[in-house]
Amino acid sequence: MESERDILLDRSLDEGVARYASAMGHRFGPLFHLLGLGLLLRGLRFEEHSAERIRRASELGPVVYTLYYRSLFDLLALNKVLSTRRLPLASFCNGLRTAAWMPLPTFWRSVVARLRHLGRSAEPLRSGWLASLLASGSSAALFMLGPRAWRDLLHRRPRPDVAEALLRAQQRSEAAIQVVPVVIIWSRRPMTTRSEAERILLGSEERPGRFSRLWAALTRRGTLIVQAGEPLDLARFSEHYAEDPPQRRTRILRVVLRRYLYREQSTVRGPRTRSHAWMRRLVLSSRAVRDAAQHEIKATGHSEERVLRKVERSFDKIAARMSYSWVRLAALATRLLWNRIYSGVDVLESDIDRIRQLQRRGGVVLLPCHRSHLDYLLVSSILYQHGVVLPHIAAGINLSFWPAGPIFRRLGAFFVKRSFRGDRIFPAVFDQYLRQLVREGYPLEFFIEGGRSRTGKLLPPKLGLLGMVIDAADAVKRDDFDLALLPINICYEQIAEEGAYARELSGEKKKSESISQVIRARRVLRARYGRVYIRLGEALSVKQTLLSADRPWSEMDREHRGEALQRVGESVLHRINQQALVLPTSLAALALLAHHRRGIRREALFARVERFRSFLERTGAPMSASMAWPGWAVEEAIGRFVGDRKLRVFEDQDGPVYQLAEDGRITLEYYKNNLLHFFVPAALLALALRTQLRDHGIPRSGILEAGIPIDFQPARRGFRTLAWWFRYEFVFDPETTTGKLLDMATEQLADYGALQGDRGELRVVDADRLHELANLLVNFVESYWLALRGAQGLARKGARARDLEPAIRQLGEGTYAVEEIRRAEALSSVTLKNALRAFKEEGILGSGEDGGLTIDSPACAEALAQLRQLMD
Repeated sequence: MESERDILLDRSLDEGVARYASAMGHRFGPLFHLLGLGLLLRGLRFEEHSAERIRRASELGPVVYTLYYRSLFDLLALNKVLSTRRLPLASFCNGLRTAAWMPLPTFWRSVVARLRHLGRSAEPLRSGWLASLLASGSSAALFMLGPRAWRDLLHRRPRPDVAEALLRAQQRSEAAIQVVPVVIIWSRRPMTTRSEAERILLGSEERPGRFSRLWAALTRRGTLIVQAGEPLDLARFSEHYAEDPPQRRTRILRVVLRRYLYREQSTVRGPRTRSHAWMRRLVLSSRAVRDAAQHEIKATGHSEERVLRKVERSFDKIAARMSYSWVRLAALATRLLWNRIYSGVDVLESDIDRIRQLQRRGGVVLLPCHRSHLDYLLVSSILYQHGVVLPHIAAGINLSFWPAGPIFRRLGAFFVKRSFRGDRIFPAVFDQYLRQLVREGYPLEFFIEGGRSRTGKLLPPKLGLLGMVIDAADAVKRDDFDLALLPINICYEQIAEEGAYARELSGEKKKSESISQVIRARRVLRARYGRVYIRLGEALSVKQTLLSADRPWSEMDREHRGEALQRVGESVLHRINQQALVLPTSLAALALLAHHRRGIRREALFARVERFRSFLERTGAPMSASMAWPGWAVEEAIGRFVGDRKLRVFEDQDGPVYQLAEDGRITLEYYKNNLLHFFVPAALLALALRTQLRDHGIPRSGILEAGIPIDFQPARRGFRTLAWWFRYEFVFDPETTTGKLLDMATEQLADYGALQGDRGELRVVDADRLHELANLLVNFVESYWLALRGAQGLARKGARARDLEPAIRQLGEGTYAVEEIRRAEALSSVTLKNALRAFKEEGILGSGEDGGLTIDSPACAEALAQLRQLMD
């Protein structure tokens, strides 16, 4: 029995069926089911982001679904997904008759009505009937193009203009007509130019034939996509172009609608692909590459033929050769891999839709943090699952070994050298290849840190590839083009390479990637690593970045470009950091490593966990779903640390006591550093303040009821000094001054309960809380102290500047053994390198003409004294 809603819906569609036998229905008739179309179209994907756009559009005015090529199969597919989601159905569809696919009562009514109106029905678009229909609030589905009927060949009548009919309808409608571009993706394979024979049999790439559609419906269930794009508000459009003549306004609307439809299809399939040979000819014939080749000939004296062979080899080393067949195979393999080693990959649908939005506006560069080799596959596999075009990924040339290199190329990887030093050809070819990818509209992905982070903190930005991308975007002279830089944080509950990272930080040399490493990596499949979370930060517009500069990008000298790139790079890293999720593993590691003694009681540990969780919540750090039950989640994390022998548990009369294993501290430091950036301003100020507590003879712990007044000026100087020394450890927002960071730190310490009062009269009221925040950074203080002290001793022995880090690590093991430093993670090779780099730039360390190490002794002694004061 039909519901009241269904009866009303049937009545709203009756006129289109009666007059023109052309409308959608909320139910289908026997012919539809007898031919098996219901089963064939069951695998259509129509995701919530598309449905939500249509819902919002229908609240603003009548909806017009716009499709490019006329197709009954496409119309039935759209009808099915709209009726399933109870979205507005079209009361008219131009050029198609749908009554035969409707229920029998509707079909017979249409036959009777057609006989009654025989010869009296005017053409719906030209006559104004469509305008009246839309003015009444009904919806329609319009095809931009369609095949000519035989009667069109006899009468030579011009086709009705959809754009003109829509503008006429808007003039008669009080509400704003919402034109929704709709694409039906029967194949996700990127579009290519087909031969004449292929077009006859299969149809064009833009308009697949009936056989192609049926075959896709039979064989690609779950990958066929119906997608709705951003609606075009026709009232705003008409108002914007009100001064233009009607013919020009119609022409502009026609172009805009085609562009909307093309870009909607591009968000799923990508731009039209060019053959490898075509791309090679285009890149190698560019002026920049030809000039580089001529310069190489003059500089080396090599023959032109030899240099051209080098140019071609460089292109072949760089270029991707994406294959959709390989992508489908990899999608299956990675889905099995993620299900085997992870408990799930968590990504927000709203974040995926933001990528689609950015791709519609011109292009997008995905900039994930780099934590694991699995990062290369993870983002692409998630995009594939959600029906988004895959990016071309810039990978280090160290990954081009066989068989990984050829496989990665077919999945969209293109390769770049770590350094272009001494090579004229490779950078010129790479730059032109990258420019062509940007110009064609391919989404890109690269890791702005360059390499994987072994410490859990973000590495300083590598600016070479970022500069090339901005160069390429600046070279695209289109007003509607804007390239977006999209920061992405990938958060792992447990990293697969944690053992390898700990060994490398302890001084073991990194092994080059090879097939043997791939074979040995099979042991990863025997473990489970929890969940993975992918979160997107706020995108940076390249156009807005260039417009906000004090001069055009092309006119900037090297120094100004470097400064601008540094700001962009730091902004990207800061936005990645802001999306770091609070995971129980990281929270437990923070609480354990903030302790200054060998062990901590369970009650004290969980009290600190709760304080840190509240601190993170106040700073706006996003919480993972597991943090809805923080006690249980942290208990699970601690259990894993115990199971992995990173943590030992003892029992005494007062309950469990946890003690960190010495060889487990570096691994826990990795997880601690995932969240450390949220604490850095407050921890830096806590470090600077606790020297004053020692001057007052205040013990390490206890609540100070009266409070201890502090002198803020020395604290300010200490804060600024530490922030500058640790500039290669932590990333700050480049838009935030040191003064604002200090204000933020003061407010955070007050919220945490360590301070009271205002800037003019601050008092320390809880020494415990001040010390536990300061302890989060003491391992860095120890590293920097060790770097200077070790360099001082090695300089006396005539050591060379380039050999410092391994020698200092070796000395540090003895220093740690006698407890002059107390944290094993202070021996991290990465932190020692950062310390040496910072002190070299300060002028404290240097190298003589013979390469020997030189030291500014007074400055070194002063820095050592300052650092020693900050240590336990």
